[in-house]
Amino acid sequence: MLDKREWLGIFSAHQRRGFQFTVDSGALCTIYLMKSRKERASHSKMVKIYTEIVVENDQGKQYSKRLKDDEVLTTTMKPGLDHEEVVYTAETTGDAKVQVMIKYDGDRIIMDGKILDRGTLKDDKIYFCFKVMMPEFYRTQTYGDDKDKAKAKMKRDHFRITRPKDRKPIKLKVYEEYDFSSKELAADGISKLEVEMT
Repeated sequence: MLDKREWLGIFSAHQRRGFQFTVDSGALCTIYLMKSRKERASHSKMVKIYTEIVVENDQGKQYSKRLKDDEVLTTTMKPGLDHEEVVYTAETTGDAKVQVMIKYDGDRIIMDGKILDRGTLKDDKIYFCFKVMMPEFYRTQTYGDDKDKAKAKMKRDHFRITRPKDRKPIKLKVYEEYDFSSKELAADGISKLEVEMT
């Protein structure tokens, strides 16, 4: 892992003017927004990306298998701040083995992954996924009870999903609730997620 104080416990990092992207030794990916060139915004504005396996049983119920608590990623690559691509493997609870591939492309972070070994998860359907934990950007502390003011801010922001079935990007509003498991939206999964915030 990197040994500079700022990067302790970090395997790979990608630095841009507006953000820093890191992969730590436990395979947790984090996006830090930047207040200035050298100073990160508060921890309340971090975006965390978890690697998981979603398990679906015969009744259609789904639950997640996260990476093991004491998991350390495995790779042949050396830690660094100058990677163009990163490839590593890790194990989830249930002993499934996954591979994660990350490509740094300017202001874009392209992430992909696959299941290498099912481990003990033999009978159920399983899916590889990234779970993105977004911070509460539109907090009541900022806007109080003024819902119109909050919505006006949210109208400038949006996100797009691309479905693997038709590869068609769908633009969605950030202030609406969506059921991504519905047939109309993304029952077959999402291959790409883009978030644009002003």
